[in-house]
Amino acid sequence: LLSEPNIKNDKILGYKNFKYQLILKKADILIIAINHKKFSPKIILNTSKKNQIIVDIWNHLKKK
Repeated sequence: LLSEPNIKNDKILGYKNFKYQLILKKADILIIAINHKKFSPKIILNTSKKNQIIVDIWNHLKKK
């Protein structure tokens, strides 16, 4: 699943552009590869599933 909130198209390179809140509920592994203000750390931390693996390359979530 892919989410790019700055692109208004519903597809990116042939892949559906999902809202990231939906991805949080479905994905087993979440990779945050860009530091967007549109990705709310509070929403991500409160919505992510238990035992979900989160890879936060830019430390967007400010976790140690």
